[in-house]
Amino acid sequence: MTVLIISYYIIALLFLILFFRKYYVTPSIVFVLMQITMFSGVLSYCDFNRSSDQKLAVIYMIALISFISGTYFCSRIHNESYTNIRLSKNNTLSRTQSTYIVLMVVVSILLCSIFFLRAGYNVFIQIVQSISGNSTGNYTESRIALNNISGVGYVYQFRVIIFPLLTAFLVSYEDNRTVHRIGLCLLPIMLVFLLGTGQRGGFVMFILMWVVALLYLYKTNKSEKIRRFLIIILTVSVVLFAIMTVFNGRVEKGMNLLQAMLKRIFDDNQECAVYAFRYIDSQPTQWGRDWLLSFRDILPGKNDYLQLSYVVFNIMYGSTRGTAPPCIWGSVFYNWSYFGIIFFPFIMGFLYHRLYVSFCKTDITKLHIFIYSAMFVVLGNWIADSPLVLFNQGFITLCLMKFLLIPKVHLIINNHRING
Repeated sequence: MTVLIISYYIIALLFLILFFRKYYVTPSIVFVLMQITMFSGVLSYCDFNRSSDQKLAVIYMIALISFISGTYFCSRIHNESYTNIRLSKNNTLSRTQSTYIVLMVVVSILLCSIFFLRAGYNVFIQIVQSISGNSTGNYTESRIALNNISGVGYVYQFRVIIFPLLTAFLVSYEDNRTVHRIGLCLLPIMLVFLLGTGQRGGFVMFILMWVVALLYLYKTNKSEKIRRFLIIILTVSVVLFAIMTVFNGRVEKGMNLLQAMLKRIFDDNQECAVYAFRYIDSQPTQWGRDWLLSFRDILPGKNDYLQLSYVVFNIMYGSTRGTAPPCIWGSVFYNWSYFGIIFFPFIMGFLYHRLYVSFCKTDITKLHIFIYSAMFVVLGNWIADSPLVLFNQGFITLCLMKFLLIPKVHLIINNHRING
């Protein structure tokens, strides 16, 4: 096991160094970074005297090699140099783009307002009131209760994906001072909605989207202002994450704030992954049945199938009032056994890098950068559960945004611009 663990880190780090130097930030790089985070946490919960835990470590290694192979294969097919990413000289928003952005922002504000009015409270506002009144409290129950409000699923797409992404774009759009100021005015409203459920996952996803977008802006324009802005965003996000950690009751007895914050990153998903795989290893291969029935949840009608994440939560806590999802490779193994572990990551690696190639082939504008950066983060952050996660986390929403906001593609082939 020691040799396998060391080999895993060597292979992953070599890939990150080599591909970052050649391609900068790609979906594959984000994904492998998140896999290292997952693998590190999983190891802390594994008992290698158990065959299931040994198998999980082996599966992580197979999946890593397969994913990197798929990424490399795609890079060889598209062997042009997609490293000199240049920002288009024309970043002016068209009338159509401006209209769609205004509509999306207005609809987002209306839907989020209705959602919290139905709930009767906003967790973030409650926390701010507690801080201003020099008091503390635990809003865990308030946070959980919001999951039962009607429309929580589709409102998530507006609250965590559409509104935050467009706000970040407007704030970062300094080509027009008016647009930039509108973005600054929307920023506090967006944060109230984003943090209003008390959940930290969506907030972290948004910050990662913004950071990746700013990294691309910095690459295309080595502006000191962008660098300072990036530092400010990271600093403020850490403070907000810390506040939400305290008031969510995540600082357990005998634990300091830093440990509680790191636990969300290195422990929570990883502990679920180990417990889930111990259950999976005792079950027969589903051959896609679990994924198929899980996808029925996004369709109208009642679905009596109890998803794996609820089953595992029940095993861990004796209740189905929550989810404890398997890691992504646990879900793949549960549905497709070793066949899936060998081929599914390869296909993922190929498609992830192909998305990056399509990004580099276009005449890049700031709007391109923000939408594609969000796609990269959502795909890269798929560390647990079935492909249904990509629907829930907004990848399809981002594809629709791309279709509406970037309808015309300008291909760059051999440094020549071709309208398409």
